Amino acid sequence: HVNARECFLYDTADITSNDWCGTVAAPYTNGMQVGGSQAGITGLMSWLGYLWVGKEDALYRVNNVAVIDKVDDFRHLRHALNCRAMCAWGQWLYYGVQDSVRATLQNGNIHEVRQVGPGLGQGLPEDRRGNIVDLIASSHFIYAAIDGSIEDATTAFSSVWSFNLGESDQ
Repeated sequence: HVNARECFLYDTADITSNDWCGTVAAPYTNGMQVGGSQAGITGLMSWLGYLWVGKEDALYRVNNVAVIDKVDDFRHLRHALNCRAMCAWGQWLYYGVQDSVRATLQNGNIHEVRQVGPGLGQGLPEDRRGNIVDLIASSHFIYAAIDGSIEDATTAFSSVWSFNLGESDQ
């Protein structure tokens, strides 16, 4: 099933097949819809044995027995760039939601979601604000690429920022 607004998961029975539309194994016989068709899919990530599906309005976790959990609902902040940027660092999955970064901690079936910045406190300088378009984790920092041109192309600047939440949060 191909539709940029819908996500149906299929699993082929023949892992040596190059045909992604081959014989479909249970429980995926009819596909599984992840979220509604109103919001587009913006990112996919494999982390801690789960498939994480980012959409314009929410983040979902899919396990290997066809269970879909909505981890974070941000439909009031729906945007085409939400969840485009995702990375794992320590026990947390980080993802961009408009001009901010959120993180979720995977602990069994419990998800803790945090707003981690860069808009916390005073936030970024006015001319450095914009949508999070990429996140990369290193051994000590997470780097966020911010597209300032999205906010105001005449006065804003794109930039790269780093942050470290400390050893206790990794």
